[in-house]
Amino acid sequence: MRILIATGIYPPDIGGPAQYTVSIEKEFRNQGHTVLVKHYTKIERILPIGIRHIYFALKSFLTYLRADQVLVLDTFSVAFPIYILSLLTGKRYTIRTGGDFLWENYVERTRKDVLLRNFYSQETGNLTGKERIIFWLTKKIVQRAEYMVFSTTWQKNIWLPVYGIDERKTRLVENYYNVVSEAKTPSTPEDESKVFMLGCRELYWKNKKMAIRVLERLQRDFPRLQIEIDDKTYPHAEYIERMKKAYATVLVSLGDISPNMMLDSVRAGTPFVLTKENGITERLQGLGVFVEPLHEEDIYQKIVSLLNPEIYADCKKRIKNYAFIHTWKEIAAEFIQIWQR
Repeated sequence: MRILIATGIYPPDIGGPAQYTVSIEKEFRNQGHTVLVKHYTKIERILPIGIRHIYFALKSFLTYLRADQVLVLDTFSVAFPIYILSLLTGKRYTIRTGGDFLWENYVERTRKDVLLRNFYSQETGNLTGKERIIFWLTKKIVQRAEYMVFSTTWQKNIWLPVYGIDERKTRLVENYYNVVSEAKTPSTPEDESKVFMLGCRELYWKNKKMAIRVLERLQRDFPRLQIEIDDKTYPHAEYIERMKKAYATVLVSLGDISPNMMLDSVRAGTPFVLTKENGITERLQGLGVFVEPLHEEDIYQKIVSLLNPEIYADCKKRIKNYAFIHTWKEIAAEFIQIWQR
């Protein structure tokens, strides 16, 4: 097949969608398919909304025409230009959801602590005119897609009634899980400093300030434990190496559908502190602690529990023995199977 992948971010950009794109691109090629990726560059990022979408549509037009299948890895930034091309040519596309563009942008604008699962029932009456247009367009975009591929049933259940998606065209393709050969690091010795990694993007909905506030409180309350906070971002390979040496990773976002950071943490053999507002809790039970992102005391107490050597050692053991595998080869094959049907 000739496959076009449209994505908003691509390495050296950091973030789950960037890693997803480069990984599945490589696997499609390994399976004999021709792949071309179209992604945002500096040009799109400086252009105003609307103009950037037209520009992206124009630069993708010929590739779109020649592609047998089009995989779109967001629901607006690149999905809207692809939607325009679909209207012009009649060619359909597949959307794989990686986030929620409208909710993310609403939270960034308002700085309101709105959980993703509550957003559509509580906040749509407060949308600006621009946000209402995005909401309306997103409905059109996802309804026109040939297939809607979700990575979790959690997001699927949030989106189906709100966006009017025909459930018959939905598919589930889970994220990448493969930790068996990588989770070999020993438990952190008691006398070493305890590094907590918060290497997420600087977005309000990631709730990073809450995590830092709690960890700084722990530093004051437990000075002998040498708690350190690493909130920097790194290239992915370096990030994994640092994660292997960390005590735990921390992600207390207001909603994370399938957080790649936590999957990286498991692959690195490192326990985590993770928001309960996510779609992969069942896959990661026992490998870390789950917290209420809006309740500082709950986050504090859960991290305190992870400082318990017995609880921590149990998490490390469970991670080392974690058996679920879902490879990029399988993910790519599942997409091909969807398209062949």
